[in-house]
Formats: sequence, structure tokens, C-alpha cells
Amino acid sequence: LEKVKDPLDPMDRLNISGSDEFANIAKNINSILDEFGKFKLAIENASEHIVITDPEGIILYANKAAEKITGFTLEEMKANTPRLWGQQMPRETYTELWDTIKVKKTTYEGELTNKTKNGELYPIRAKISPVLDVAGNVRFFVAIESDVSLERKLKENLMMENQQISQKIQEQTQTIEDEKSKLLGLIDSISLGFIMF
Repeated sequence: LEKVKDPLDPMDRLNISGSDEFANIAKNINSILDEFGKFKLAIENASEHIVITDPEGIILYANKAAEKITGFTLEEMKANTPRLWGQQMPRETYTELWDTIKVKKTTYEGELTNKTKNGELYPIRAKISPVLDVAGNVRFFVAIESDVSLERKLKENLMMENQQISQKIQEQTQTIEDEKSKLLGLIDSISLGFIMF
């Protein structure tokens, strides 16, 4: 039995020479390790902030995006809870979130506000799901958060532009109505002038 490093997979691969049975087992294990490696690379390099916690909310894993967005390192996050960047929500939202994921054991979805390590507030869209074992017990939680700051800014800009356009339309409509009234007044006075002759 010999371990071989795969440059694309951080996990060690098995190289077993000898019997076909052991070779097949090694092939199956290597296949599983390959799949795990792909999954790990995908999660690690996702643009969304992904955190895995134990059933009590203690952080077990956070990807690079979580570090980048929150400003906390993985070492600072581990053994802590997402309160590091959270705690901006009303108590009712906090209660609803935990009731949804821990009691009802369903996915919580919502927009929340978080705070970076340097104190900057930012809005996020969160999906937090419980991962259950075969008996229906919560094994851990997976949270995927997307920073929606840019989306909100674009919406605000679009709303402002729409308001400005509406204002201009109202002003132009009023100008047209004023000109129409003047024109109708002029036409009426011309008509009266013809009637008098």
C-alpha cells in the first residue's frame, strides 16, 4: 500500500499493487477522493460566503469568500458562531431563523444585515439549511450568504432614475396642458372675433 500525491487533489490517493480486489478497492477510494476533491474546490472557490456549523451554531468550516466578505480569518471563525458578523437582526428574526432550521428542520431564507470585522454594515441574502442524519437529527447547518450591496445600490439608483423620469413627465405634461389651455383660449377669442363681425 503506497500513498501518492495528486497535484489536483489535496487528498492523498492510494496506489495499491497486487491483487485485483485491492486494486478495485483502491480505484473506488480514489474515485471517491476525486469527487470529494472537486466538491471541495467548488465550495472553496465559490463567490458566495459558505459556512458549515455544528447543531449549536459553532463554525466548523468557512470558505475563502466568507473570509473575504466578513474580514475574519478561518482561524478567528472556528469555534465561534456567525454572531461574529451577525447580531444585526431583531430578536424576532433570530428566533424565527432558529425555529425554522432547528425545530422545523427546514431551510431559512431571508435578507439580513451583517457587519464586517472593521464595522462596516452590509446586506445579505441568506439560505441556511439543516443537514439531517437518517434518524432526522440535525448533524450540522450549511449557510450560503450572498452580499447584495451592489444589487441594492442598483435598485436604489433605478428607483431614483424612475422618480426623476416621472417628475420630468409630470412637468412636461403640465407644460403641455398649460400650452393647450392658452391655445384653446386663443382659439376661443379668435372664434368670438369672427362671430362679432
